Order: sequence, then structure tokens, then C-alpha cells
Amino acid sequence: MQAQIRTGLGQRIKDARSRLNINSAELARRAKLSRSAISLYENDKRFPSYHTLRKLSFALSVSIDYLADAGGNQ
Repeated sequence: MQAQIRTGLGQRIKDARSRLNINSAELARRAKLSRSAISLYENDKRFPSYHTLRKLSFALSVSIDYLADAGGNQ
């Protein structure tokens, strides 16, 4: 299951960020994460923990299910 979640997570983060018209530095600020962590997640080089997924989903105003592509819901 985790391998399925990893596929495309970075692109979904980028897409959600783009819809909000914010840059990665702003997302990092809103999610209280480092800019380098955002870059790693967006480039699928690192997978966030559940706690971090919650922070990202809140900062991006999307569901964890959307980020994890578990049904594709926003």
C-alpha cells in the first residue's frame, strides 16, 4: 500500500500548492516544515510520515486521502 501512496504524491502536493498560488517556501511556513523537506516530498525523494501528511493536508486545504490518492478526494 505504501508504494502506491508514494506514486504521484509529489505531483499532488505541487498541484494543490499551485491551486493555492503559493510557492514552496510559503507551504513550508504554513505546514511548519523546512523548505528542503517540501522539496524532497515534491520530488518523491522522501515520503512524509502520517503526522506530516496531516500538516500538509491542512496547509494545502486538501484531504489526506487526496494526497495519498486513496480515492482521489479533495
